[in-house]
Amino acid sequence: MSVRLLPDIEAIAVSWLVTHPDITAICSGRVYTEIPEGPIYPFITVFRIAGQPRPRPRWLDQAQLQIDAWGDDSPYSREDTRDLCETAVAALHELNGVTDLGVVTAVEDVLGPRPLPDPETSFPRFEAEVLVTAHPGTEAS
Repeated sequence: MSVRLLPDIEAIAVSWLVTHPDITAICSGRVYTEIPEGPIYPFITVFRIAGQPRPRPRWLDQAQLQIDAWGDDSPYSREDTRDLCETAVAALHELNGVTDLGVVTAVEDVLGPRPLPDPETSFPRFEAEVLVTAHPGTEAS
């Protein structure tokens, strides 16, 4: 018997957002799990900040994801950055179902979007949090 691995919910969210047409239209698929060096704006980062598997049986994982939309210093960028963050959250709500990386059963809003300007550049940044519930595909059982 081998252990059953829970899906990487952070990777599921990134792979969904990077190909989502509404996100691609705004930031050309620039969705990352770390801030890139010398970034091209706008872009999105997705971080798992909390969550845990549901016990007994260890089948469902719940990940609290932080979604950051990063803008630059263009004239209307603050509003555009907020809209990008909201668009990312709305796109994640379409994620329910089977993916190549696991099965998403729920997406819930936790916080946001709220403004948190980048302290290094003073560029606009908006942050939101969602709770994503997923389990391995049936082939992994």
